[in-house]
Amino acid sequence: MNKKSKKHLIIVDMQKDFLTGTLPNKGAVAAIPEVRKLFDEADTVVFTRDTHQKDYLNTLEGKNLPVTHCVEGTDGWEICDELKDLVGKKPGTVVNKVTFGYLKWKELYEALGIEIGPEDEIWICGTVNPICPTAQAVIIRATWPQNIIKMFFPACGFMNLDDGVDYVAATKAVLKMQQIEVVE
Repeated sequence: MNKKSKKHLIIVDMQKDFLTGTLPNKGAVAAIPEVRKLFDEADTVVFTRDTHQKDYLNTLEGKNLPVTHCVEGTDGWEICDELKDLVGKKPGTVVNKVTFGYLKWKELYEALGIEIGPEDEIWICGTVNPICPTAQAVIIRATWPQNIIKMFFPACGFMNLDDGVDYVAATKAVLKMQQIEVVE
């Protein structure tokens, strides 16, 4: 007897500071309807929340990206208003991460009583790609090397720097090398 495949959705850093706050991303705002569609199809949902402290500018990340953002307890740290109504509606949680990717996925799912079987898929979306969602996808690949992992580009906000780099193509290349499927 085959078990029904489950869809485990990870929504990365859809926080106020990344949508309309100190590091606004129009692509993340535009992705909200697609994130909601994925939520409707998922069996479990974990939101990640980028989490910094007041000394952020003194950290390595703060020295390379000198814009204070997602400071724990501030309004900008909260899940965006357009998605916060989804928190707690399905098995899962909100997890704070202090770097580009959360590292303790197996422990988290075990603590939640959620089993990720070999037939299950792990779906990833969020912002700001190619930073945190891509880092998260690579960590998930290392954690579950045999599962199907999908990154949903329509449900992601991408960097839009005017530096000549095609971040969408670069992200696709990294994900392909990690055997992570890109859904466009």
